[in-house]
Amino acid sequence: MLDMSTLTIAAAAKLSADAGLAALSPALTQTRGERINYDPAVCPWLGIYPGTVDTVPRAMGSRQWKDDAGIQIVVQTASFSDDGQAASDQLEDIVGKVLDAINADLTLGVVGVRVVSFAREYRYVIFDDDGAGSIFMPQAIIKVKMEVRSN
Repeated sequence: MLDMSTLTIAAAAKLSADAGLAALSPALTQTRGERINYDPAVCPWLGIYPGTVDTVPRAMGSRQWKDDAGIQIVVQTASFSDDGQAASDQLEDIVGKVLDAINADLTLGVVGVRVVSFAREYRYVIFDDDGAGSIFMPQAIIKVKMEVRSN
């Protein structure tokens, strides 16, 4: 059966090697399988996590399987002012670079893997410790769906 670490490690390697993401300023913090960031000072931030896996046999009586698997890539940015447009624009820039990096090799460098779709979900957090609502932290969850052959 499929070991999801294979996919999250491959995605982490692919994103770490991407020149567009490496050139971001301030530098992008990237993690895999760690607690989701809660600190706006650490942004921009990216985390990679396993998603869902559905497994079915490829042929009756066979030991080969087809997995419909997904990983989630969480991207966060932050603005320390009342204007969240810069953080939202930076978020979209990073999301675009992540999608470009994955699209450059739809196998993620893993034999038997093929990315078949992307989905995005957005969330917005406003920190309001002083009543001013001055820290805005947008987040995108990129859901990468893959078809994987396994034995």
